[in-house]
Amino acid sequence: MLLFSWNKPREKHEDSLSKYRPPFLSFTAIVPLRDEADVIQDTLQAIAHIKYPEELKEIVVVCHDNDIHTIHEVFAIANKLP
Repeated sequence: MLLFSWNKPREKHEDSLSKYRPPFLSFTAIVPLRDEADVIQDTLQAIAHIKYPEELKEIVVVCHDNDIHTIHEVFAIANKLP
């Protein structure tokens, strides 16, 4: 999907996934963080709203334990995500 977007950025492609068989492979988005408290909620929401079956996607956040502000923001959004 992403390569299709890069190759043909002006074409409408919201429904392009419906032309293919249903997804059956899972994927994990690994999100490394460092002092990103200001943007992490938007980032996680964008990843969570990727058009893909919920049971097949996983988000893993990697962060130092001393990055208290970022950790706080991750916990604030985690329970709101699908």
